[in-house]
Amino acid sequence: MKKDVRIMDAKLPYKKSNIKQVDLSKNKSTKNLMGKAEFNKESNKYDIVIDKKLTPELKQLTQIHELVHARRNHGKTVSLKEENEVEIEAIARTPKTCLTQAESVLHDYLIFNRKNPDKPLCPNNPEDLRLILKKIKKIVVK
Repeated sequence: MKKDVRIMDAKLPYKKSNIKQVDLSKNKSTKNLMGKAEFNKESNKYDIVIDKKLTPELKQLTQIHELVHARRNHGKTVSLKEENEVEIEAIARTPKTCLTQAESVLHDYLIFNRKNPDKPLCPNNPEDLRLILKKIKKIVVK
């Protein structure tokens, strides 16, 4: 059986990333972005940039979103389907205090463990992440 590369390393690559906050509105190519992740071949790390004008909650969600891109090893533009999957996985990983009410409901659905309702699924655990990604596949349409 072929292993899903996206699950082999379930933890977010904080140590393999350089994260900084900048004003993205100053640059024409990034003025509509909240964050951006690019692989830096020289440092062999991801350069993750978060717009410093965001609220603390939105900064945290955006940082996790960009780290999910890095975890999935994206050094290129992704499809809308893939971007939606990344966003939903980021919601599953973000503390509820940083989420809107609608995102919070989605978060609860994604981490709910049917086999053991008292123990939520943990996205950092490969088997739990596999279950979360199955739920995401049901939400995101081709």
